[in-house]
Amino acid sequence: MDNILSIISRYLRGASTEDEIKVLYSWLSESEENRQLFAGLSANMSLHRNTTASDIEVRKEKMLSRLNARIDASAEKKKKTSVFVWASGIAAAAVVILGLFLFLPAKCPVPEDVILSNNTEATHLYNLPDGSKVCLMPGTTISYNVSGVSERHIRLDGNGFFDIAKDSLRPMTVMTKDVNLRVLGTSFTVKSKQGYQDTEIVLETGSVRLTTPSGVPLVCLSPDQKAVFRSETSDITIESIAATPYVVSNYSIVSLTNSTVREIIDAIEMTFKVKVSISGNPDRKRYNFNFLKSDSPADVVKVLQLLTGRDCSLVSGNN
Repeated sequence: MDNILSIISRYLRGASTEDEIKVLYSWLSESEENRQLFAGLSANMSLHRNTTASDIEVRKEKMLSRLNARIDASAEKKKKTSVFVWASGIAAAAVVILGLFLFLPAKCPVPEDVILSNNTEATHLYNLPDGSKVCLMPGTTISYNVSGVSERHIRLDGNGFFDIAKDSLRPMTVMTKDVNLRVLGTSFTVKSKQGYQDTEIVLETGSVRLTTPSGVPLVCLSPDQKAVFRSETSDITIESIAATPYVVSNYSIVSLTNSTVREIIDAIEMTFKVKVSISGNPDRKRYNFNFLKSDSPADVVKVLQLLTGRDCSLVSGNN
């Protein structure tokens, strides 16, 4: 097990050899528990900006015991776990495996785009292989490819919130029926569905450059701005908006960017009306952290524990 954890660690840092990738792929195909373990470690690295190789080596045994305990608990209780981190269930496991395919050598078949649809009646938050997060409303579909050497793209049909992982060498383009959004590391919402005339963008953090599908520049947005593109007239209107309350109200998602552990705990406590304890003294590390208001507070706290490597627990409130 220690050997496979070392291989996973190197793979997620982009330092694995072709032989190690083959070993990893074989191990993933052996069981659902292996795929869940990989999903948990991948989520940890994608969410934590300051993770280093030494951090992973020091903490991997702790992460393993926590993940195994989580898997065992899930098996016993048959409890549905939040899809945005643990990737439980057949559909989410398929997304993890497809994400792995995106990073395989050229000799292996690599799909050009991965399709992800939310066909449920609830909002869901997903991790993409590059560390970006997408929150899809019911009836929303995206197709994405985030494995490109020089660029990444997502095609949207529906209503979604996006928290794009920063990668200055590989900008992201979110494509809709009427406009494209060019971003680096940004959080924003987009409403754009086939059959509807308007495309709406609300920018929470970072910056977004809007272009036509052919690449003609239209406008650049700043945080707390809302743009509406009307396909009938090709007009764009811009207005000011309190973006964070808008995101929380419409998507039931709490999105924290470059936040301290104390700020994350404050948000968890305020959202769920609970109290959270954490071991050790506060540090200066900052994290990107997202969760849905419909998530179990116990699951959110466990994600925080995995993310920070520090013991976290609910001391009051509902589990």
